[in-house]
Amino acid sequence: MKWDLGVNEIQHRAHQIMEQYQGVVQNILKLPGEGRNFRSVFHELALADSVAAASSTECTLPSLVSESKEVRIASAAAKQKLNDMWVANYFNNDLYAVLKDTQSRINQQQEALTAQQKRLVNKLIQMFEINGMGLEESKREKLSDYKKSITALSEKFCTNINEDSSTIRITKDQLEGLEESFYSSLEDGDGYKIGCKRPQYLAVMQNAKSDGVRREMLVTADSRCKEENTKLLEEILSQRKEAANLLGFAAHADFELSTKMAKEPNKVISFLQMINSKLDEDFEKDYSILSDIKKELSPSDPKLRSWDTLYLKQIARERFLSINENEVKKYFPMDRVIPAILSIYSNILSITFKELTDVPVWHPTVKAYAVLDSATEEVLGYFYLDLFSRPGKYAHQCVFPITPSFSPGESMEHVKSACTILGNMTQPTPSSPSLLLYDEVRTFFHEFGHVMHCVLTSVDYSLFAWSWAIVPWKGGVEQDFLEVPSMMFEMWMKDPKVLKKICGHYLNPEQKLPDNILKSLAVSGSFLDSISSKMYIAMALYDMEIHLQDQKHGFKFDNQTALNLITLFFAMVQKIARNEPPPGTFKGASWYHPCMGYDAGYYGYLWSEVYASSLYEFFENSEKGVEDAEIGLKVREKVLKCGGSKDGWDMMVDFLGKEPNVDSYFRSLEKGNKMVEELIQLAQNKK
Repeated sequence: MKWDLGVNEIQHRAHQIMEQYQGVVQNILKLPGEGRNFRSVFHELALADSVAAASSTECTLPSLVSESKEVRIASAAAKQKLNDMWVANYFNNDLYAVLKDTQSRINQQQEALTAQQKRLVNKLIQMFEINGMGLEESKREKLSDYKKSITALSEKFCTNINEDSSTIRITKDQLEGLEESFYSSLEDGDGYKIGCKRPQYLAVMQNAKSDGVRREMLVTADSRCKEENTKLLEEILSQRKEAANLLGFAAHADFELSTKMAKEPNKVISFLQMINSKLDEDFEKDYSILSDIKKELSPSDPKLRSWDTLYLKQIARERFLSINENEVKKYFPMDRVIPAILSIYSNILSITFKELTDVPVWHPTVKAYAVLDSATEEVLGYFYLDLFSRPGKYAHQCVFPITPSFSPGESMEHVKSACTILGNMTQPTPSSPSLLLYDEVRTFFHEFGHVMHCVLTSVDYSLFAWSWAIVPWKGGVEQDFLEVPSMMFEMWMKDPKVLKKICGHYLNPEQKLPDNILKSLAVSGSFLDSISSKMYIAMALYDMEIHLQDQKHGFKFDNQTALNLITLFFAMVQKIARNEPPPGTFKGASWYHPCMGYDAGYYGYLWSEVYASSLYEFFENSEKGVEDAEIGLKVREKVLKCGGSKDGWDMMVDFLGKEPNVDSYFRSLEKGNKMVEELIQLAQNKK
């Protein structure tokens, strides 16, 4: 890969990819009937997809990581052109006719196909049909225009967030609660300038004693891109509905769910409402804990406000779990955490990692690795770590697929998967290493689960390789199965023995956190979790409602009518999560998910967590402990390796030996809550 392409080179490379791809399509279209078979049509088209996907990353990744704004803009434009190419291809009625004719010939001649080849035939036909093949030409053209426009608008929505540089300014007398190691590098004249990206945002919201500073930070963060992105989201929703209607669906949510595990919106809404109602009792307890602390700290203004939540949760963690984040993070220096987490994955999955120092990278802080099978030393794939925040860089945490897994042909070597983590962690300084908050450690453990899912996938076609909507090429597992493996891996953070392996004081790595703190950290995900879970459910239901209802007539919720995007958001988070956003804000304008492939799909995180609990329970119940390599190999073979070559539900059944259900999830909740209650009781007894 060449990572230093300039503006003109990006444009030229994208043009080359498109020419080569369209050349293959033209050759397929020219085939006479008797020359059409699986190999000459379906395989050649899928191979063209795979080669174009593997080549496209040089053009598309810079939009998220380049330090040059001009390069980022050119890369985003190239991504748009490549997306338009794939959209146009799957709207090509002549190509669809060739595929349908070839499918008929395969059936008539009883051509012997593997399970993956049969799935490819059905999947490609389905992809054309969900793009309106069978519609009259004028409607197909209109649908194609909508698809291209929605992609362009969504890209603009996300670019606005990436390029946003909103900050707050605070004075020296407002620093109370914040560590000098945090603010020392942020000095700006006679004050301090603090940005809204996650590390700085969390540091302020969790630690700043000043109510005014926290409020200003929340208002600034949740007002980002409000004017421009609200208008963009309104237009995106309108066009999504029109496109869904053209395809015969009542709403965009119906269209999106038709190809996912959940299948229909009502099933998702019932699922979310069921979990929400189960959380009611815990929520009242957790809300009461925060309210009592607020009354204690501010008797003259005891109302619990949205900018109080993270700060009060931090106090409660210190009070009841003895977790002081500023002290705890001293035991999680990045240069220890990353190798330790890689070692745990190595043990579980029977793999090894080798750092590659001689391969090109796009920034000096980026590191590259090969993944090898422990027994055979076969290279299974590659990954990069791009962990530090930079101006203009993608502002969220994610894994970006670089090269899909695919087989070019019988005489050619299988192409291995590659991907990168894009993070926004704090850079080390000459006087201080990069010390990670526990939540950052847990997030990395989760994201590295995606890396393993991507790298360990071994399939014949990129259509079944690990992917998601951040790239223009089509592929991946069902979107509501995408998080299952990474959610399962994140659950290792619930085991104090695993945490003990990861931690080590930055001045003395042999010095571990005390056992009581390790136990507290292990259950901290359950502590006051109903507060954040209710907010998540509110946003997941909001995502479903804006993609189900027709905004032209105003949204409806809880006997309220004529709501717009902002007032609906306020109504839903207030009703479901008892969260009152500050007036004038709109968190939805800086929320990536509805415009980055999670439209009518944000529910997928909780959906995945529920089913991931069934997988993790296998490890939890093992006599060998949670790092049982035998079970890890089974996960590799029956889940990770398959990619999207099987349905997610079928992979779960194959691994579990039965159909998954919600029982494991609720057992896990009950266990976590019980441990939290014991710790709270212990803290109260000490008083």
